[in-house]
Parts: sequence; C-alpha cells; structure tokens
Amino acid sequence: MGEIMNSDQPRSDRVTESNSVDSNWFVSWVAELEKLLRDRDWASAKLVFKWLRDVGCDAEWIIQLLAACTHSDPNIRNPLALQTKIHIRNFLRLLPQFEMRASKTQQVFQALNAEPYAEHFPPFPTAIFRVEFPVVHTTAGGYLKHPGLGIPCLKKSFNARKIPSDLLLVALCTYIRRIIGRPSYPQIALLLDAGHAAHKQNKEVDPESLRKTVKRFETSRPELFHALAELSPGH
Repeated sequence: MGEIMNSDQPRSDRVTESNSVDSNWFVSWVAELEKLLRDRDWASAKLVFKWLRDVGCDAEWIIQLLAACTHSDPNIRNPLALQTKIHIRNFLRLLPQFEMRASKTQQVFQALNAEPYAEHFPPFPTAIFRVEFPVVHTTAGGYLKHPGLGIPCLKKSFNARKIPSDLLLVALCTYIRRIIGRPSYPQIALLLDAGHAAHKQNKEVDPESLRKTVKRFETSRPELFHALAELSPGH
C-alpha cells in the first residue's frame, strides 16, 4: 500500500479471511483512501498516518482495522473482529504452559541459589541472574494468576460468542495508545474521518465522543478491554 504503508500491495486476504464477501472491497477502499490523502484537504490525516508509522505502529494492522471499523456492513466488520478474537484466544491457550514452566524454573532457580557453590559459577552472581531473572518470573507469575486480569478472566472474555459492535474501533484506539503511550483521540478521529470518506460516507467523528465510546467499552467489558489493550496482534 505504497503511500500509506510504505510497503507492497495490501494483503486483503487478512481482512476477509473466512468471509464470503468479495475481497475487492478492501483493495478498492485502499485505492480510494490513497487518492483521498493526495488532496490538500486531507493533509492532516496523511500526517497522522506518517506520524504513527514513524513512532513504530504497524501501519498494515492500523489500515486493516480502519477499513473494517469504518465499513457500514457488519458482514464486513465481523470477520476481522472474529479473527482478532481467535488470534488472541489461541495465544491464551499457551499461557498456562508458560505459567507452569515459569513456576518450575523459579523453583529450580531458588534451589540453585541456596547452593554454596552457586557464587562460584561465573554467570550466577551477575545482575541478570540475581535481580532481573527473578523479577521477570515473579512478575509473569503474578500477572497470570491475577484474579481480575489473569488467565481465567481473559479466557472468559474471549470465549464469549457475541462480538461487541465497537470491538474493532476499541482495538484501533487501544493499539495506538499502547504504542505511543497516551490516548490520541483527535488524531484517530482524523483517521476515521478519512476511512469513512474512502467508503463514500459523509461522517465526521468527534474526538470526545470517541473517548466516551472507548471509556464505555472499558467500563462494561473490563477484561476484554484489557486484553485488547495488551494483546492486540499488531500484525
């Protein structure tokens, strides 16, 4: 997607996987968006795309979320939302294995630490082994077992059959916030305006309304919101 993503032709199959709708809509939308961003009236939106790419955001992931969440047809939006849930749910299936192995590793480390010969083993007295390694394992174990944020709650959130209508929009907002470290609703609103315009929709997004939408989602679905904020694939 040359101008927007600074890469090759967009991979529309990733947006429309398991979708019976003709995938040409995505290619056409991208072409329309690129044409739109060459217009001076949309210079601000073009600068936002460039800024996000420069700060390390996955431009392809942003474009796919933007294309789907600004589409008026739920049959277009839902496959990507479902695909997002499936990716994260598959990741969550691996977490218990990580938790088990981290716990065993921590036990072995503690046993080694009690041995008098450990201090003579060259790598063992270093900060990595004495400080950083235990902290990583303790933090990971605490996170995975956390009653509100750990494995059980995350699994429950992503096993729900119903897909919230704002899932992709919230995924876009939380992903950008995770990468740049702060909310950027005015900038995201510009992207959404451009996305709607590329779909031939005359719709303007208010940054404050966008903030409230994300806040409502966070309040009503805290586990799902947290998972989107922390686990969005980004590619």
